[in-house]
Amino acid sequence: MAERSTNEQGFRQSPGQAVGENKATKAPAFWLSLYFLLILAILGIGFLVRTMGVTPLVFSADFDGGTVVYDRFGTEIAQFHPEDNMVPVTLEGMSPILVDAVLVALDAQYLERTRIEPWPLFAIVLTPTSPNTSPTITQRFVRLVNGSAATRVAALREAAIVVHLERTVPRAALLEQYLSQVPLGRSTLGVEAASLAWYGRSASDLEIGQAAHMASLMVGVEAKGESPAGRDQILALLYEAGLITRDELVVQRTVPLGNLLISNPNEAAVRTLAPGAGLEPFLEEIYGQVVERNGYEPVLRGQIEVASTLDLEAQQAIAAIVAQVVEESGVAEIVVVVLDDRNHVRVMYQTGHSLVEQARIESAEVLKPFRRWESFGETLKWSNQITALELAQAHALVGGDGRSYETQVVLAIRDTDGNEFERVYDQGSVSLDAGTVRQVKEYLTECVGRGLGFGAHLDEVVVAGCPGANSAGDLAWFGGFSARFSVGLWMNFAALNASDPDGEAAAARLAGEVLRALHRYG
Repeated sequence: MAERSTNEQGFRQSPGQAVGENKATKAPAFWLSLYFLLILAILGIGFLVRTMGVTPLVFSADFDGGTVVYDRFGTEIAQFHPEDNMVPVTLEGMSPILVDAVLVALDAQYLERTRIEPWPLFAIVLTPTSPNTSPTITQRFVRLVNGSAATRVAALREAAIVVHLERTVPRAALLEQYLSQVPLGRSTLGVEAASLAWYGRSASDLEIGQAAHMASLMVGVEAKGESPAGRDQILALLYEAGLITRDELVVQRTVPLGNLLISNPNEAAVRTLAPGAGLEPFLEEIYGQVVERNGYEPVLRGQIEVASTLDLEAQQAIAAIVAQVVEESGVAEIVVVVLDDRNHVRVMYQTGHSLVEQARIESAEVLKPFRRWESFGETLKWSNQITALELAQAHALVGGDGRSYETQVVLAIRDTDGNEFERVYDQGSVSLDAGTVRQVKEYLTECVGRGLGFGAHLDEVVVAGCPGANSAGDLAWFGGFSARFSVGLWMNFAALNASDPDGEAAAARLAGEVLRALHRYG
């Protein structure tokens, strides 16, 4: 028989009674613990609010100037997003219907509320990584400046900043700052720049449908911004709030969204400060890497500077050499890539419209002279077609005695105060055995000494390399190296009217001029 428990007065009680009393006892304890946690959180927020002087927050928006790119010696060579991506504007400078559309989309009572609502702030402190579907406009502004909170400590600090701002700054001013900096697509920050990019007019002149569309961009109803769904949803909210009439709702919904927008201006993200130097492929490569490493907005806002591997003086010298060759021969397209002894891109030049990464050569034809060294071809891991960059990398491997380095286009990334927060470090690894390297070097030294354009020495500089041409005779290339540089170039003769051009000799002559210039300027 099961034993019955006995209480302090000696009365017997059943197991069911004991469990019931335990549950009753634990419930108040749970709520008491939760109460203490709430008190601690409030005290923590209060402490952070009192110490907000040590918590920096960039409050004012300003015109951005684009991200500056330098060559390896500190010369400015380009800007990323130099156009007006962010134009601060006051609430009075915005169309009233735009302000109404933003408020109904994000927080209809934001300007009318005088009390601070602590619970949403406390909830995000408890679960900082969970999605908060309805952050306040003040929270949106803080996250815009400081980024989203990923930890409880960061969420607590965010809550403190929100409380501090709402206690000390008018909400109209907070809304104004948010609307001057919020990302709105088409490489814009803030409603003024976005209005010009999307609709071709100032934010002060927006009509109902345009205002509704812009507000939908802020809530992410339609991420691409090319569908009327988001606009129509905001129009419905405006009607429910009594801010537009039913007739206005019906009329605005029937207007095709395309009638409200201008075509995407597709402004170039990159502006070269050295026109005529053929920097476009190099800058496109840098832009992609910088955005991948640091995100889009720091680049768009001009919050960083980029030190590149390029040697502008050498690039301009090579550009002049190639321009002369094009003028004299009429060659349709020329691509030149130069790497230094650590695989830093010193020169990346192309004529025509093909990017260096897209201009390709049949790898089987390039590898014909090297078939006796199977390990060489296996190490390169080339696909069916290769680029001039890959051709330079292959010869850099031989010139570096089998040691390979990852190709770099960026030396360092700094903030606009010059504080370096990312630097590229070169780490080499041996990937080709010494015997193969020696034999390939001997072959390339013999090949370049056969008299096709230049011998094995250029102004006392020892050079190894070899030209080649495809079976059709309309494409020629050269790959080679000196002690300091490796080069990969190709020339496309497809548009020439001259019969049977001597492509190999032309490629070798161009390579000789390129290498001379490199050792003169580099």
